[in-house]
Amino acid sequence: MTQDPVIDVFSRAGEGRPEESRLLQQAIAEMNAAGVSLSLIAPPDVNAAVRNREGNDAIAAAVVAHPGRLAGYAVANPWYGTKAVAERPRALDCG
Repeated sequence: MTQDPVIDVFSRAGEGRPEESRLLQQAIAEMNAAGVSLSLIAPPDVNAAVRNREGNDAIAAAVVAHPGRLAGYAVANPWYGTKAVAERPRALDCG
């Protein structure tokens, strides 16, 4: 009998507030220890609130570095209006 995959539907990785800072290597190690096969990962709060492009680029690079293990969330803060509208397709094109 095969085991169903364990999927973490929301995780963060990157440098942010002290309570949420978590390096990518730490996230992968935690996934391995917990038997998680796929994690949907987002940038930390600072990137979701302010530095959207930086966070999206970091998450896209993490997904490329760990194919099949990570899937990324893109963030675009609507407070930035047209910049946010432009960031969404740009981030999606990054993978």
